[in-house]
Amino acid sequence: RDTTDTDYRFDLGNPAITLGILVSILFLLTAVTCKKSTNKFFDPSAATTLRGIAILFLLVAHLIEKCTTSENFLSSGGYWAVIIFLFISGYGLYQTYQLNDVTNSFWKKRIKRLYPSLWITMVLFILLDAFLIDLYQGVPELILNFIGIHFNGSLVQVNSSAWFVEYIMIYYFIFWLSSKIPASSNVRLGVFLLLCTGLFFAASFTPLNQYHSIWVRYSIAFPLGVLFGRYQGVFVSFLESKFANPLVILLLLAGSMFIFHRWFQFVPIEILKVFRPIAFAGPIVIFLWIYKHIPLQSRFLSFLGNYSYEIFLLHVPFMAKYDFFLFRKPFIVYFFVYLAFLMVTGFLLGKMSDRISDRIFGSTGAPG
Repeated sequence: RDTTDTDYRFDLGNPAITLGILVSILFLLTAVTCKKSTNKFFDPSAATTLRGIAILFLLVAHLIEKCTTSENFLSSGGYWAVIIFLFISGYGLYQTYQLNDVTNSFWKKRIKRLYPSLWITMVLFILLDAFLIDLYQGVPELILNFIGIHFNGSLVQVNSSAWFVEYIMIYYFIFWLSSKIPASSNVRLGVFLLLCTGLFFAASFTPLNQYHSIWVRYSIAFPLGVLFGRYQGVFVSFLESKFANPLVILLLLAGSMFIFHRWFQFVPIEILKVFRPIAFAGPIVIFLWIYKHIPLQSRFLSFLGNYSYEIFLLHVPFMAKYDFFLFRKPFIVYFFVYLAFLMVTGFLLGKMSDRISDRIFGSTGAPG
């Protein structure tokens, strides 16, 4: 079938109940797989759990968008997820390098983490496109795709999710370039923010917008993570202070979520809509602070978080392009068959990617 046609979507009948059951089962899986753990604020374990939550947001949102005629607040879960991924990435880089003179091993780690999985999935989807749906891409496009460049909406895409690779690599370049400036850390941070602003304007007001308009809505998420990495002490001190009792924190959480949800009513100026992720940063930080005080860790979320990138690359074609699992009933049963498939293939993809990475690039340890 033509995957650009929306007629294949089906009516859930009672979407609120169906999606409520689905989310409840996901919550139950999270709860029953918990183990005792000593958690710290925004440590690697917390970041992994947060990525696991993000990938669930993404899967449920794209499920609603691509497979059903329903629409509700969960439809925005893909937007939430990408903000989380970029925020974590910016934070992690700053915590690792502090915008100091970044060594060349920086690029080795980034490429090793991103590209082998991209290449494997590219080959897989090229073959499936040819054999299952008789779809072929031109050689110039495939070369660009293997480099990591994807044109949004202009060419037939092997994997629409892979747009993220090019985008995050540009931010890595901006971070690396800013770290090379022979000046104070404040100047380097200022240059970094200036270059990020330049990327926003380029994606908004140049011909780049025709191909990468999706970049605009996420423009502040990565630099926001870097800024939080720089000034996290201020926020954590407030959350730990006597002024921030549970009621205050709850009000901050509710207020920031309300502002995020109603952003377009509060901020009618088009260009300022790019700042919307700032309101979502509040819930992220508060969640991490609450997580620190819960002596539990979900193995389910940790697994999803550890293989979130692989699942991210795999999820759209198997959701909407090839129709292996979805678009049939009982809907909830087939969703969890699909989720189990993604978890297994994501795990295998991660292991294959690690082997290829070690063979090509050598062992560099976990990427920072």
